[in-house]
Amino acid sequence: MKKYLRNWIIYIVVVIVICFLIGIATSASFEKAQVMNKLEYLVKLNEDGSMNVTEIWDVYVKNTGTLFKDFYNTNKYPISDVYVKNLNTNESLRNLEYYIYNVPEGSYYAENIDYDTVEVAFGTGKSYSSGNVKFQISYKIENVINSYTDCQEFYWKFLDESNNIPCKRIEGKITLAKNVNDIENLKVWGHGNINGEINRTSTNEVEFYANNLNSGNMIEVRIVTADKIFNVQNNVFNYRMLNNIITEENQWSIDTNADILTYRIFFGILILIYIVILICIIKNFVTYFKIGQENNDGIERTKIQYFRDIPREGDSTPGEAAFLYYFTNNFNWTDGKQSDVVAANILNLCLKGYIAFEKYKKRINISIVKTGEGLKNDEKEIYKLIKDAIGNNDYIEVEDLKNFAKERFDTYSNHVTRMISNIKKNLYEEEIIDKRKEKLYDKSNSIVPIVWAGIIFLIIIYNAIGLIPMSSLSYIIMWGIDTLGIFLDSVIILLPIAIMLILLDMARKKAKNNIYKLTQKGANEKEEWEGLARFLKDCSKIDEKGAFDIVIWEKYLVFATAFGMEEKVIDELHSKYPYVFTEGYWQEASEKYTTRGIIDMACNPIYVGTNCNFSNFTSTIHSSYRTMTSTLTAHYASSGGGFSAGGGGGFSSGGGGRWRRTVGMGGR
Repeated sequence: MKKYLRNWIIYIVVVIVICFLIGIATSASFEKAQVMNKLEYLVKLNEDGSMNVTEIWDVYVKNTGTLFKDFYNTNKYPISDVYVKNLNTNESLRNLEYYIYNVPEGSYYAENIDYDTVEVAFGTGKSYSSGNVKFQISYKIENVINSYTDCQEFYWKFLDESNNIPCKRIEGKITLAKNVNDIENLKVWGHGNINGEINRTSTNEVEFYANNLNSGNMIEVRIVTADKIFNVQNNVFNYRMLNNIITEENQWSIDTNADILTYRIFFGILILIYIVILICIIKNFVTYFKIGQENNDGIERTKIQYFRDIPREGDSTPGEAAFLYYFTNNFNWTDGKQSDVVAANILNLCLKGYIAFEKYKKRINISIVKTGEGLKNDEKEIYKLIKDAIGNNDYIEVEDLKNFAKERFDTYSNHVTRMISNIKKNLYEEEIIDKRKEKLYDKSNSIVPIVWAGIIFLIIIYNAIGLIPMSSLSYIIMWGIDTLGIFLDSVIILLPIAIMLILLDMARKKAKNNIYKLTQKGANEKEEWEGLARFLKDCSKIDEKGAFDIVIWEKYLVFATAFGMEEKVIDELHSKYPYVFTEGYWQEASEKYTTRGIIDMACNPIYVGTNCNFSNFTSTIHSSYRTMTSTLTAHYASSGGGFSAGGGGGFSSGGGGRWRRTVGMGGR
């Protein structure tokens, strides 16, 4: 148990260290960075249609010597009376009255940087350091009120999409020039961040706030009064607008509520996935815990030293034999022995008379002799592979299988994949594999990568969606400033699953000896195949007399190929029956047997040193399989609240309307 705990602790530490290094790398990539802790607007709407604004910036800066804010369209909306103050020192900044890229500490400018753009920039004194700074910016802007025959409107974008500083919290208070007669005549809306709200607090005051405003997002406020409380000379329009405004805002609110519902459903699904993952882990833990308490698995095992017969002879296939021979709790032949089984199946098809080997000019040709009726489904897939490779021809050279594997890699791969699937189906039908226990075992192994993928996905979503409340630390890590923030998110999400995975792994390891995919019949047959393999490897050492049986040794070579030990078996055969490897024997054998091109490829000396020998045949099949897999790999590698009748409520994602100035802020 201590060993398991130590391994899991090491694993978790490695993951945390990787996250920490990623955080450091992310942080290092942000040489200059800014995050607004709080941005506050105090706005006074004047009777003449102008407004006085005081902004209070509480901002974290890193290697940022200058902060700035741009005001666009200043020909139509002139800006004046700009004033900047350092609230940390309570000192007014000196107006440079000229543009400079890097503004010295204690100074600011408010200058035209374009014919209708004014930039206000001020020095932070943090060009090579980091920390919180706090400044106050005051200014006056003209012509901010639009007057219609049935209402007056203040429609203003305080931040636009050019804003480069993310804000954790934005607050604002807007005071009207006069009180409205009835608060219902005062209608307010906010746009741009669904984590915001705007409300009427009295007959002449409106307050709004927004949380977690990402850079590139806007904040916009719209206030409409049915009472004429402003005496304006500009932006006067001789038509009615109130109903159009209400209709427009209504539609934006409906669209926003639909978006919010979609986001909530999406996040709810993520939470549900997280809960399902936990339930699956807990369920597997309970199952394995119960299995681990069993005294034994109920399967009796009898060790067989040597077994000379072919298990289930006439019905077993090379694929079934290989699956059982290589089978353990953690491994079966599908993990890398497929080419051996393909070669063994081709030999077996020849042995059964479905295909034929013909030696011609030191090459081996394969031809179809009869239809595939009577073959088991896994054998039939290799029969179809050979048939597809031959195509409209009479035969195919074994060497040409490599060209087929390269040009028709998808066909080759599909046949092998279906062969593997059919081998498992055969063993299910023969009741050699316990399908119920196998599913339990496979499920416990496959859930782990899904869990970790889900965890990473949840962390990304947790940090990315503005609807989800985030801690200050978590919000900072989004911008690569504070590497410690990654631990807060990771611990909250990882800890419950990590603990359960540790417990599950401990329970699974304890139950390992009691979890077998094989039935009693399967365990018996596995021992027989292993006994046969030992017999083939040790046949020269077994002191038994007996005539060489060409028929049985052809079958042996088929299954030896499936086990990947054909060369060893041929060497053993040579040691035990050396005369089988002489020309004299094969002259006599040709009169007694109709050989099928299997045993003579392995033993007949006339094929030694040619392309027709057994070793060259199997290596060519392996090579064609590798060609298919490499070509296949290369191919795929390239290839809240809504509208409330104008009385306030949640921000909507609409907006971007008429007659407003847009402003953005940033640092350098």
